[in-house]
Amino acid sequence: MSKVKSAPMVHEAVGYDTDNPIEGSKRFMSVDTLGVALRVLVPAASVGERKGGRRVLQRTRQMGQAVT
Repeated sequence: MSKVKSAPMVHEAVGYDTDNPIEGSKRFMSVDTLGVALRVLVPAASVGERKGGRRVLQRTRQMGQAVT
């Protein structure tokens, strides 16, 4: 998970992370054993680590047999 500060002209879903004073978005990734990205999720910064982690893992699981 990493945090990205939003640009002033961005009007999409951005949030504020209370643990770290950054207004913007977070990035959650699932990767394979070689480090190749399988899924990337970019929600608002207000989405918690547990919730974002669960969401990216659920979406990876939905890929089905492509990920074994």
